[in-house]
Amino acid sequence: MPIETLFAYPALVAGNEKIAAARGLTVVGILGILLESYRQRRINDPLEILAELRANRFYISLRLIGEFERLASLIQNELGR
Repeated sequence: MPIETLFAYPALVAGNEKIAAARGLTVVGILGILLESYRQRRINDPLEILAELRANRFYISLRLIGEFERLASLIQNELGR
């Protein structure tokens, strides 16, 4: 299965985490991709992108939003933004 398919259909990723782990791969969700993209300076505002995702029916718990905001802030401090 091409990697694009895994990202297009997140439900498939959850069922394949054991297979990925057995092959030495790490499964990363969209929030992890946003944070890493921010760290690499490929995007300017991960919180804005998250807001856009939520406006388009992307579900995320309030607890996870708080953790995402905390990690984005840490990265912002690391990068001196």
